[in-house]
Amino acid sequence: MHKSIVNLSSILIISLACCSFSTAQNLDLSLDQIIARAEAGEVDYQALLGERYRIGDYGEKDLAEALIWLQKACGEGSSVAKFGLAVMILEGKAIAPDSARAAILLSEAIPGLLKSSELGNSLAQLTLADAYHDGHGVPQDYLEAKKWYARAVKQGTPRAQNALGVMYINGEGSEPFPETAALWFRRAALQDYPAGMYNYGLIYETGNGIKTSMERALQWYRKAADAGYDKAMARLGLLYLYGTGVDQDYAQASTWLSKAAEKGHAKAAFALGNLYFNGQGVEQDLDTAQRWFKVGSVPLNDYDMEAASCEGDSIIPGFPPPEYALNIAQGSCGEMILWTLLHQRGEAVTQLQINQDAGSPGRGIHSPELGKLLNHYGIPADDEMNYPVFKYLGAALNPANWFDDKVDEAKATLEDNIIPAVKAGKLVILGVKDYPDKHWMWPLDHFILLVGYNDTTGEFIYNSNNSRGRIKVEDLLNRDGYSVINRYRYVSYILIEGKK
Repeated sequence: MHKSIVNLSSILIISLACCSFSTAQNLDLSLDQIIARAEAGEVDYQALLGERYRIGDYGEKDLAEALIWLQKACGEGSSVAKFGLAVMILEGKAIAPDSARAAILLSEAIPGLLKSSELGNSLAQLTLADAYHDGHGVPQDYLEAKKWYARAVKQGTPRAQNALGVMYINGEGSEPFPETAALWFRRAALQDYPAGMYNYGLIYETGNGIKTSMERALQWYRKAADAGYDKAMARLGLLYLYGTGVDQDYAQASTWLSKAAEKGHAKAAFALGNLYFNGQGVEQDLDTAQRWFKVGSVPLNDYDMEAASCEGDSIIPGFPPPEYALNIAQGSCGEMILWTLLHQRGEAVTQLQINQDAGSPGRGIHSPELGKLLNHYGIPADDEMNYPVFKYLGAALNPANWFDDKVDEAKATLEDNIIPAVKAGKLVILGVKDYPDKHWMWPLDHFILLVGYNDTTGEFIYNSNNSRGRIKVEDLLNRDGYSVINRYRYVSYILIEGKK
């Protein structure tokens, strides 16, 4: 099972990949050798091949191939294959999700895994450990997971070594022991296990459990990347992109990000899209940028949308947020709102094109540009956001506003103007501050698109960037998170009237 755990840093990913074979000599088999034995009908190797394609810890992730081989091995009764197929079904990857079928497969897999594990089969031991680690088919139990990883380690299995490293670094089943984690990552890395090499480089970069050394980190990242490991490729690309521990080098960044993006690494694809968007390290190409942005997008599935729903919601249909955001200075919240409005009308305008039309390439659009673009695209709107400069100046200099947030006036605007509009089916672009305030002179920091209201809970349903959320009206009147309170004492909003 491949599990990504974010712990060492908000942008660094440690990989838990756990699957191996029963004897030490089999660990040295190449992918071609495994394929040959799988094609010869050896069920254990069919299961191993399916898991190797499913997990991708050696750099050859291919869910379509994983499905083929796991189904073959399942047909021959392989418990490992049944487990792997069940996980694919639960995750809805390359096969339709079906919780009932997955439950049946897991109920059939676990007894076989237990029996084979007790007999010393490391492939079964690793799969059983993974089951306990993630709670698939058995109650989640980190101690049991650690026990079975440790059994597999006795056979020199690098994937089990790496898995123990992950558990120790994250404090799963015990307090975190980064020094112990470093030892396990080192053992896996010295066996040329790509995930282990990547994780060993990661702790050298962060200094978590070992003395910080960017030189050593880069050495291990390059070894893992040369072995085809997409996370290492992506990490190298991001280091060169931001000049972290190395001289900033857009050409190197584009090289490594391209390698990772070609393997489907979403973060690398998105960063590569930005290089093409800005012409950094590559020739500027907006079409190519758009293609990589799509690869790097994270689609909103039904669960994401339903998670923001409550009984009593009244939501204006047909206005989902986009699947991706441009990574540009000052954010792209305005671009995303306009994308939603235009796509509902059937106009396939990209966020890149919207940003270009605003005349502000490379940074997010501001409120005056938003107002102009609404007119440019023929979207009728009642603009209560863009006031003349002298009006803002007068409000800022008015002593009556210095010590009074005018909460009652803001509340009246919400209750008398904005809530009735949303309940009547009108979209509202609301300008909000995002406290704690980093830009005290700005009347707003962010745009959200109000798409619904719940009378029972007193909440707005809104699109923010490429996600959907909800917020109580009363919370918008506090200086905490999103708020309509600003130093000018105006609630900034635009009522969308509909299509011309």
